[in-house]
Amino acid sequence: REKRAEEDLRESRQLLQSVVTQSPTAIIGWDTRFRVTEWNHAAARMFGWEKHEALGRHARFIVPAESRDQVEAVWRSLLGAGGGRRSTNDNQRRDGRVIRCEWYNVPLYDDAGRVTGVMSLVEDVTEKQRLQQDREILTRAIDQSDDAFVMTDRQGTILYVNQAFERMTGYALRDVIGRNPRLMQSGLHTISFYEEMWTTILSGRTWRGDLVNRRKDGTLYTENMTITAVFDAGGSITNFVAAKRDVTRLRELDERNGLF
Repeated sequence: REKRAEEDLRESRQLLQSVVTQSPTAIIGWDTRFRVTEWNHAAARMFGWEKHEALGRHARFIVPAESRDQVEAVWRSLLGAGGGRRSTNDNQRRDGRVIRCEWYNVPLYDDAGRVTGVMSLVEDVTEKQRLQQDREILTRAIDQSDDAFVMTDRQGTILYVNQAFERMTGYALRDVIGRNPRLMQSGLHTISFYEEMWTTILSGRTWRGDLVNRRKDGTLYTENMTITAVFDAGGSITNFVAAKRDVTRLRELDERNGLF
């Protein structure tokens, strides 16, 4: 019976080692001196160091100098408290490139409850963070633009409007979210006018033109609008974005000067 138990334990350890080795997630083991005890294939790909090169090395070989105080603080917390610990910090690859990594660290214990090491799951979030920063910059740029922007789904349901839209129409985001832009229709355009607009944008082409709409307070205004389709990776239309500019006074001046 003891022999069978030993075989089961050995098989379990082999299975666990196989899972760690083949995992697509970078997995790194540490002893209590913060030296590498486990380094799977994904960790090798992420940091550029092969397992035999990483084993036994102190963690500072993948931590840039400016991040070491932060990482040491996380480490002290892991050795002194139970449970997993999440952290995000800069790390350094073998080629010198600094990447942003998200860590999930789990202390390991012996039968007496003493910490014997730490197992870490690591994700390179450099690109994810960059994309998030790009989205934030784009959102700020759109929100601070003098032109009004409206994003809808394929059916025309409003998903987002910027501050310029609120100033131009009197409608706040909470007034229009989930609604269709037809709530601003003036009644001065024909059905065929809107049909032509929808035929154009549903074909993936850009629609440009002037139309008269109605503000929240009931007053009419003229806007110059460009509607562009947004496509997914498969080439299907998922959304529409409309850029609008209030040209009421410009059109009134043109009419007075006999240009229309």
